[in-house]
Amino acid sequence: MTLAVEWTNVLQVDEIFDLTKQSYQGHGWSKAVFAADLSQPTAWYFGGRIDGKLIAYVSASLVLDELSITNVAVAPDWQQQGIGRSLMMRCLDQFKQPLRILLEVRTSNQKAQKLYHYLGFETYYIRENYYQKPVEAAQLMDLKINGWGE
Repeated sequence: MTLAVEWTNVLQVDEIFDLTKQSYQGHGWSKAVFAADLSQPTAWYFGGRIDGKLIAYVSASLVLDELSITNVAVAPDWQQQGIGRSLMMRCLDQFKQPLRILLEVRTSNQKAQKLYHYLGFETYYIRENYYQKPVEAAQLMDLKINGWGE
């Protein structure tokens, strides 16, 4: 099968919500939060589909020279196959202006941290008790691209 990647901010709320529930084990944003986010002019969604079905997405919010990655989700059957890495790389390639890219990740999520380090992200702060269900610290990470801060 071929992964057809589609750059769009008009993905359907239901498919994003369903994929988020699968990949985040029932946690994550509500449909209302996704609907509100999708309506923002600063929101960017980058989805990966196979045979028309959404199997992965990256969402972000772009404000001035900062891009905040808000969600990275890959369907469980498609994890550990390079799809998250491919989507993140393609997402980042869309931006040509100098940017600081920000994200947070659970301290226990070693797989995601490995991906983010591979892409060049660095931890700049640990925020205690950031996540709920279960309560856990977050690693705040950033990546500077295209000459940001020079």
